[in-house]
Amino acid sequence: MWRWPLLIGATLLLIARKRPSCPEEGLQLRDLTPLLHDSATFRRIFGPRTIFFVETSGRAVLSPRQVCTLESFARLNPEFNLLMVFLKPAVRFREQENEALAAVLPHHTNIHLTTIDAKTAMDTSGFPEMHHLVSQSGDYLRHLSNCVRLVLIWRFGGAYLDLDVISFKSLSPELLQNPNLVAPMNSERLNNAFLQFRQGHPLVEGFIKRLRVTYNVSQRSEASRSLEQVLLNASGLSAVHQLITQGHVRDVVLPDFRLISSAHPRDFGLFFHPTRGHELLPQIAASKAIHLYSYKSHGMLTPLESSSIIANLSRRVCPRAFWSCSNFFY
Repeated sequence: MWRWPLLIGATLLLIARKRPSCPEEGLQLRDLTPLLHDSATFRRIFGPRTIFFVETSGRAVLSPRQVCTLESFARLNPEFNLLMVFLKPAVRFREQENEALAAVLPHHTNIHLTTIDAKTAMDTSGFPEMHHLVSQSGDYLRHLSNCVRLVLIWRFGGAYLDLDVISFKSLSPELLQNPNLVAPMNSERLNNAFLQFRQGHPLVEGFIKRLRVTYNVSQRSEASRSLEQVLLNASGLSAVHQLITQGHVRDVVLPDFRLISSAHPRDFGLFFHPTRGHELLPQIAASKAIHLYSYKSHGMLTPLESSSIIANLSRRVCPRAFWSCSNFFY
């Protein structure tokens, strides 16, 4: 009879040893916080070509459409390591909360799941007390994202892209040829949804300083305006459309605004329309990616059998994320 307690005890010991790999525990995210002052180690781990994506809710959870962004860029730009940066307290990735991401990760070793402490990153990178101010904003997550992306690019160098930009052609030529790049939103405005800068670039530092001085908790976001003003000051020009027409400011390239396509607000629903999407095809044909602006497209469900632009593109560029869904792609 004494063998049974011994056997049970040994079994429990084996279970305890295996526990860290249980799905309930989740995968430990790599913490970038200690690397903020150690870019050499960062480069040794991730290499010289990186694209950052940031999720600011504090949970390591992505929607299938956000995963589509990662899958499309991983497939079409294999020269780059993609760093999916979650903000603490997120420290683990759990498959049961991320079916789409769990379906994609085994097939793309250039996707890395990481985390960072936003307050530490901002306090030590030119945003002292900014985290406290941002936390008082009614648009907290958007403002936090604007700050964190600047810290990442300034500290480590590399590219940043919003999680609502889906690529259907490779952006590697633009990224490899232009170490400093800001993609315009249209012919009149710049956008901070797609940026690339070398580490420690003075214009990024200027952008951080201006954003800190002009920050207003009551505004939805002033990041794009601050970016425009910094580049205008550097160029000596007086209007943003002149910047975009000129196509560069010092060593910063402003590519054709059609590189990343989006629809006019009145036409935005055509991306999701089952029969009228063809009206946007001429515009999309000149682009390499589409910007879905999450604040516009949040909550828009796409039936898996849909013939909309979003459904057709997603089936092609992010099939694993798309088909991980049961009834709707969202």
